[in-house]
Parts: sequence; structure tokens; C-alpha cells
Amino acid sequence: YQLKNNPSSDGNFVIESEYIDQNTTVVVYDLQGRRVFEKDYVEKSRIEVNAKLPTGVYLVAVINSNNRAALKLQVK
Repeated sequence: YQLKNNPSSDGNFVIESEYIDQNTTVVVYDLQGRRVFEKDYVEKSRIEVNAKLPTGVYLVAVINSNNRAALKLQVK
């Protein structure tokens, strides 16, 4: 998985991967473990996430039927 627009200036980002399938969930957690964003996507290979997150560091979980990944996102 690749996280594009990282660091992000507007809280939005793109996830690219050959492992993204039609039923992928993106969940974003802040460093206190609070879920601040969650959405299901049906795109393949590229997901544009418009989370509009405030400044901070986040953990982005990408979950689908075959794979799981955790990525670090910085919003400036």
C-alpha cells in the first residue's frame, strides 16, 4: 500500500495498491486511538479519501476481505 499526499496539507489523501478490492474500508485513528473517520469504498487500486482531517499524526487502517494494512499519515 502507498499513501500519497503524505504529509497532507488539507487532511485529504490517496491510497494506491494492487491489493485494494471492491469492498475496502478505510478507518483513520488519531494517536489517542479515537476513530476520527471511517468509510467503505468500491474503487479498485486507488482510493481518494476526503477526510479533511485537522493538523496532526494519524494511523490509517485499510481493510478488505484479503488484506489489512496500517499506514502513518501526517497532516500539516
